[in-house]
Amino acid sequence: MAAGGIVSVRAFMRGQRSGRTFTRALASALVAVALVAGGCGSNDSFKSDFQKSDDQLNQLGKDLALAVRTAGKSNDTALSAKFDSFSTRARKLASDFGGLKPPSKVKANVTKLRSALTLIADDMKAVATAVRTHNAKAARSATRKLFVDAGGVRTSASAIRDAEGIKRSPGSG
Repeated sequence: MAAGGIVSVRAFMRGQRSGRTFTRALASALVAVALVAGGCGSNDSFKSDFQKSDDQLNQLGKDLALAVRTAGKSNDTALSAKFDSFSTRARKLASDFGGLKPPSKVKANVTKLRSALTLIADDMKAVATAVRTHNAKAARSATRKLFVDAGGVRTSASAIRDAEGIKRSPGSG
């Protein structure tokens, strides 16, 4: 279609006005102007969208830390439900970060962040399963793996914030 647009603009310039080709060329030009003027995929848009998801990620971390600190006070059913919920939230965040339009300088880190979130979502599901089946050894092992794998989330998210000059929201630690 781009080649057709170029041909139709050339035809228009030669005075061969075809209503259909002119309309296509004009529409293409207007779309291009709208994309530039609207800032589609702009750095500011990425920063704003990243900030929203990063705030949710930070809250997930706080909720997870609280659940681990208070695990001894929860029954297995409640604790496994919390970790199932954490897993779902981590997967949603991976999807949310995947919907962003990152600048090229952070694109690889966004991909790493999504992979790390998927990995910890699996770890959280493993913790939930171990707790639900009353397997303390598996729960400890899955929890240790979760905290090791969470380093990938912290590293990737921090690299994105640093590269883009994104500050954590007040109160988000």
